[in-house]
Amino acid sequence: MIDTKTLVDDALLKELSIETRKIGSRVLVKRVNEHPGYMADIMDIIILPYSDFYRSKFMVFYKTYNHNAVKALKELNVNFPFIPDFELGIGYILNISSGDETSYLNNSIKIKTELEF
Repeated sequence: MIDTKTLVDDALLKELSIETRKIGSRVLVKRVNEHPGYMADIMDIIILPYSDFYRSKFMVFYKTYNHNAVKALKELNVNFPFIPDFELGIGYILNISSGDETSYLNNSIKIKTELEF
């Protein structure tokens, strides 16, 4: 059983450290049913939940705490301490600099599997 008191393990912190080299890179966000694929710039890299349910809860706390991922994760852990699928991964905060019709996607957050580098 995973120790719920440990929010982030050393392996994830090491991966986060490695991934920060990609800040400023341009990436392709993969196409999904709701949206076509689009190009974006990586503005920052954070740790966030993989699951859609916990990701949406995280986003509420993330906005509440002024885009502070650490505070958001701590608050998420307080509210959902014993959840078996509460798995964390690397997330990319993206910005689309073009003024086209996808501008509503500015500052979206995607997990690693949703991007092509």
